[in-house]
Amino acid sequence: MKIYTRTGDEGQTSLKRGQRVSKSDLLIKTLGDLDELNSFLGFSLNFVQTRVAKKLVPKLQESILRLGAQLSEDQSVNPSQQNKITREDTTNLENHIDKIEEQLKPLQQFILPGGSKGAAILHLVRSVCRRAERSLVRYFEDKGTQNKEILAYINRASDLFFVLARLENKKAGGVENRWKT
Repeated sequence: MKIYTRTGDEGQTSLKRGQRVSKSDLLIKTLGDLDELNSFLGFSLNFVQTRVAKKLVPKLQESILRLGAQLSEDQSVNPSQQNKITREDTTNLENHIDKIEEQLKPLQQFILPGGSKGAAILHLVRSVCRRAERSLVRYFEDKGTQNKEILAYINRASDLFFVLARLENKKAGGVENRWKT
C-alpha cells in the first residue's frame, strides 16, 4: 500500500466515518493536536528514566489514538463502547497520579518547566496536552455537544504528565526550579 493517495491534494481529508471535510475543519485541527501530543509522547521515550514513565507512556499513546478514533467515527453508526474513553480510563489515570504524588514532596509554589531531559520533555508533553484539551473544548462547543469522559480524561492526562515530570526530576537528583515571585 502506498503512503500517498492524492485524495488530500486539494485540502480535503476523509474521516473514519467516510465523510470528506476540509483540512481546516475544527475536528481535523483537534485530531492534529492529539497526533502532535502522541508524537511528543513517543519522543519522550528517548529521555524518560523512571520505570513508571517508560511503562505508562506507550499505554497513554494507545489511549490517545483511541480518543482520536472515537472522535472521527460516526457514533450513530457505531454506538458501542468498545475502544471508547470511559470513566474507568480517567480513574486509572487518577490512581497513577496518586501513587506518583506519594513519592513527591507537596508543592508549595509553582515550578518552572525543565530540569532533567526526561522532565523537560514531559513538561512539553503536558503543554501540548493542554492545547489538545483546548481544541477538544472548542470542538465540542462548536458541535453543540460535549463528551465529559473525553474532557475529564485529557484534563487528567495533563496532570499525569506534570507529576511524571516531577518524578523524572526527583530521579535525576531533585532538581526542580521553583518560581520566585
